[in-house]
Amino acid sequence: MKKLFITFSFVLSTVFSGIAQTNEPVYEQVDIMPEYQGGMTEITSFIGKNLKYPEQAVKANVGGNAKRH
Repeated sequence: MKKLFITFSFVLSTVFSGIAQTNEPVYEQVDIMPEYQGGMTEITSFIGKNLKYPEQAVKANVGGNAKRH
């Protein structure tokens, strides 16, 4: 079964790798970087309002830190 899965994955990746290629240029640097509408203040507010901490994690007193770059 494992060999079948690996073979199937290889065939799919080979087939779809040709589809994704285009002749459009790949930009490594842009003139204006994308930004959340309203800036960092608004995205921080949005995350604060919409982040749902798992109930099981609250009960188990699980915590941690998240870093953004």
